[in-house]
Amino acid sequence: TMHPDSKLRIALSLLGAVFVLYDLTLVPLQISELVPDFDASFTVIDYLLITFWCFDIFLQCATGYYDGGVAEMRLRRTAVRYFKTWFWCDALVVAIDVAFLIWAGEAPRDDAGNVGATFSAMQTLRILRLFRLFRLRKVAELNATLFDSVHSDVGLVLWKLVMCLLGLVMLNHYIACTWYALAASAETGNDTWLTAASNIERGDWAHSYVASFHWAVCQFTPATQDLAPVNLTERTFASAVVLLALVTFSSFLGKMT
Repeated sequence: TMHPDSKLRIALSLLGAVFVLYDLTLVPLQISELVPDFDASFTVIDYLLITFWCFDIFLQCATGYYDGGVAEMRLRRTAVRYFKTWFWCDALVVAIDVAFLIWAGEAPRDDAGNVGATFSAMQTLRILRLFRLFRLRKVAELNATLFDSVHSDVGLVLWKLVMCLLGLVMLNHYIACTWYALAASAETGNDTWLTAASNIERGDWAHSYVASFHWAVCQFTPATQDLAPVNLTERTFASAVVLLALVTFSSFLGKMT
């Protein structure tokens, strides 16, 4: 049985946190169609991630835990505790990933090699990918462990600052992807911020994402930007983002002071 504070356990948790951050970044990009759903490089990484998370399930069964301040290292108890808590969630996420790769491998493809799928099937697959975000709890657990290991006031302040900035960046990442998706999913002929932006070509995902992220960040700060909502849906979303930014930025400043 592995000790919960062993160097190997922490190293594997750090690697898992990197993979979770990868999922957190990629999932909204694929749902908003900024990057393709089926790409050879992403598929290779998905196989690597599935292998790691399958190994992690077995490792979790053999990882000790603290009970009343005492490390419980008996394999039977660690396994039973894991089965009663997070096993089914972890197994469900892995099962969804496996099913997705199987579907992608067997789905019919056109002459260009693109996967052919109905709109409803693609939407379902994209929504199911959100289950990957359940792994965010692993990052929270690692953050708590590392935070407890910091023993200086300066280190604690810097750690809080880094975590707050990372959370703010991820929040703006999701807002940016949603902002782009609102325009990309609009019916042909409808006016959107994307059609109004003459310097952004349709299909230029890098420029589209950077412009969307810039717009999102500007809602949190008094910075200038040249994009604006042009229809009811976009104005409603923009208004909600401004209200969210007001609360979030105020909370961010409160934590820093």
